[in-house]
Amino acid sequence: MSLIPTPTSKFMRVKCNECENEMIIFNHAKMIVKCQGKGCDEVIATPAGGKAEIHAEILEILN
Repeated sequence: MSLIPTPTSKFMRVKCNECENEMIIFNHAKMIVKCQGKGCDEVIATPAGGKAEIHAEILEILN
């Protein structure tokens, strides 16, 4: 039994569905996350009261 809890939130590398730009985002985002690709404004994640709803392809979950 561990006295120090481990966090359940993670960072993840995702790929935009529109421009295929790769970004690193937080899976518990509290604000709308938009793609930072050149000229792209696609919504990548929306807050959902806890874990964010991810609207992009998840490539990797980072530790």
